[in-house]
Amino acid sequence: MNVLITAGGTTEKIDSVRGITNHSTGAMGTNLAYAFMEAGCEVFYIRSKTAITPSCCITNQYIIDDASSLEATILDILSKHKIHIIIHAMAVSDYAVASVKSPCGVDLTNSHKISSNHEEINITLTKTKKIISILRPNAPDAVIIGFKLTSGKGECEMMNIAYQLLLKNQLDYVLANDAANVGDNHKGWLIDKEKNHTTHIGKDKIAQAIVSVALPL
Repeated sequence: MNVLITAGGTTEKIDSVRGITNHSTGAMGTNLAYAFMEAGCEVFYIRSKTAITPSCCITNQYIIDDASSLEATILDILSKHKIHIIIHAMAVSDYAVASVKSPCGVDLTNSHKISSNHEEINITLTKTKKIISILRPNAPDAVIIGFKLTSGKGECEMMNIAYQLLLKNQLDYVLANDAANVGDNHKGWLIDKEKNHTTHIGKDKIAQAIVSVALPL
């Protein structure tokens, strides 16, 4: 079985040394990669530049930076390989930098390095494409599992939000989690198409739960 896993957090460039990113480390992705490799699967692992480097050797490893390069890499892999399972655990930036200007209107977009002499700069953001939306159209037969991170939501609301993501993108499962429960004791709720769910604590336990539902008996 060929498994495609995305991990870490993307970075949208402001200039050559600055970017907009998030706190995702890619630790969940590495646990998933190890678990599927131990189950005998061939793993195609896409991680962001800022994600932790897996301690074991993953032959098919791809390093990306922003949402655009992530999309291109996913489409390239899907065009060249038969992927049976997709685990989209990467935290993709919701916004990319459209323009950067000084308060007096000087265009600083695409600058090599914006000077710190500017007392302030104005950054305009534009929405990025939802990468999860391209998975089912390009892998119609794959088992696809998404991740949904919320912040400050109650358990019922969090699972409703995650379930809507599942329905909208024709996923098989979604792992719902809240920012308050992400860390050493990562807590996740694995939801299926019928809105049944199981609760798992610990990245290794979450990874094993995903392996158990993704692989055929």
